[in-house]
Amino acid sequence: MLSERDLVRKFSKYGARLANMNVGDVLTKAVIFMSPNADLLEAMKAMNDHGFRHLPILNDGKLLGVISIRDMLALAIPFEGEISKHPVFTKAAG
Repeated sequence: MLSERDLVRKFSKYGARLANMNVGDVLTKAVIFMSPNADLLEAMKAMNDHGFRHLPILNDGKLLGVISIRDMLALAIPFEGEISKHPVFTKAAG
């Protein structure tokens, strides 16, 4: 998984030479992921423990999506009404 943080860290170490590197030289190799049935609290804890802002969601090895810390924050805000109208879902659809 390649993140903005990966690029910034490598750029601070290699400078302009980063442009000549392969993606495999820069990306995070030990990726932590969750299943779609994982508890949101477990996902939040994993993100906090490892300093991640994004967490891939895999099912049988297939990427279903990526949940972000911003998604988690939006879910933590009290919301009344149909879940399909929650900002997390309406922003993704728009």
